[in-house]
Amino acid sequence: MASHRSIARIPLHVFADLIVHQDGDLYSPSDLRDAICRKLLEAGRSVYLVTDQGIATVGQLMRMSPTALLRALDPLLTIDECHELMTRISQICTPKPKTAQVLYSQLKNQYIPLDVNGIDRCLRGGVRIGMLTEIVGQAGIGKTQMVMQLCVVAARMGYGSIYVDTERKLSLQRLYEIARERAKKSSHGRPSSVTSDTRWKYGQDGFDYSGIVNNDDGGSDQLYMDGSNHEYKSPLQVMNNITVHTPASTEELLAVVSRLDEEIVVRSDASTITRTANGQETQQMPVKLVILDSIAAPTRKDFGGGSAMERAAAIFQLAQTLKRVADEMQVAIVVINQIDAANHGDVDQTFDNDGSCVKAALGTSWYHCVSTRIALGRDLQSSLGNSHAIRTATIVKSNLAGEDQALFEVTVRGIDHVNE
Repeated sequence: MASHRSIARIPLHVFADLIVHQDGDLYSPSDLRDAICRKLLEAGRSVYLVTDQGIATVGQLMRMSPTALLRALDPLLTIDECHELMTRISQICTPKPKTAQVLYSQLKNQYIPLDVNGIDRCLRGGVRIGMLTEIVGQAGIGKTQMVMQLCVVAARMGYGSIYVDTERKLSLQRLYEIARERAKKSSHGRPSSVTSDTRWKYGQDGFDYSGIVNNDDGGSDQLYMDGSNHEYKSPLQVMNNITVHTPASTEELLAVVSRLDEEIVVRSDASTITRTANGQETQQMPVKLVILDSIAAPTRKDFGGGSAMERAAAIFQLAQTLKRVADEMQVAIVVINQIDAANHGDVDQTFDNDGSCVKAALGTSWYHCVSTRIALGRDLQSSLGNSHAIRTATIVKSNLAGEDQALFEVTVRGIDHVNE
């Protein structure tokens, strides 16, 4: 059950035809939902309520008995109407059982690509929807460039994004530049032509990725799994479909993360396509991507090195909430993490970067919370004699793809593929 869903965001049809005024007129669904929400929030502590702050979520409501709900809503609903309301909410909020075959079929199509051939191939398509992906690397290696490009590609596919910027280093000018340059390339690019020699697939695990074109030039003409050729959106459309949060502390970050599902529901319900007076099309897109940049910064600032227990508890709470939101709301959540120095032979998932031995921040417990970890580094050998610094993206952990590595460079268009 989507227990953390706000009662105020339950679809209106649940409240339709539920009760009738004494004069025979029907309550409008929106009026009834608002009235129920007010009464539950104002109920306060009593022997039959489960919280001293009223009832605000589906999970809290469904833990009440029909009699307790009747008392909280009196005289709004009768006991029969309370039973009916709880039945309707249960029907839409309780997840229906799915077979393994159905889940397997859905898994093949549920990703947002980076539109960089080598990295997408390593990830078996892209960043997975419904899962938690971590990007880790030293400062200036391209982590933020990568997630900004993800936001632009998500918009290309018709998805909006939420960007949680804990370090307040997000460059909106750079985001706009990436969107502009990719839209420019798309508008002047030729239509894709998918032939047998431009396709690639992973046949051994049963996943067919033949719908993805080898896009060595940056992938402006990539075809996606549904067979459609998505055009890049204008920079204005991209920027209009990214909301930015800037929490300054761990407490504020936890508050933002705890409200993600509500924002996702609100923005998805409001998704529309409209045309302006001059004929331009504007689109409000449903949210499918959440970026957290970065998770380590606020916890390091707030807890330092002397509050290990409190820091671990905060990180665990963040991880559990992010995983729940990813799964229940079916969005891709990408978290940027920093690195710490490590000793050679350290068992805590070390990897080499520029010849030094480093590890991702936040320790082993956090490592087990993510489904995929992408480690970024520099490829010193390939960079020799090259005007651009060549970087590496290494799949360190994945529950779908094996360990693999791809080369990329940062350009005016964001992240681009480098032929190996």
